[in-house]
Amino acid sequence: MDFTVYRNIFQNIYFSELFCTSHEYNIKKLLLVEINIVEKDLRFIANLKKLKSVELRACKIDQTPYSFLKFVFENEYLIELKYYYLNDNLSKETIKFIKENFKPRRIVVKKV
Repeated sequence: MDFTVYRNIFQNIYFSELFCTSHEYNIKKLLLVEINIVEKDLRFIANLKKLKSVELRACKIDQTPYSFLKFVFENEYLIELKYYYLNDNLSKETIKFIKENFKPRRIVVKKV
């Protein structure tokens, strides 16, 4: 299943609060547009077992804005994180924040 979320549905709720944490979801592709991503959202995304890719467009991660980030789940141990280096400066703090929430997977960061 593909799942797309745009900012206009979120007023006083985080993305992860739309789901029951005890339920397993069959989401393979996730597209989030203009969403504020917090730690519990990343933990929820990290726990989606069937996920193949996550694309973030015009989103904020831990209050830092990014125009484009894409997570490609190569296998259960490796995630490729792509970002537009001309538009975004993926800070060490953001990389650390992402890595902490996707442990024990290894994350390879690539500029596109």
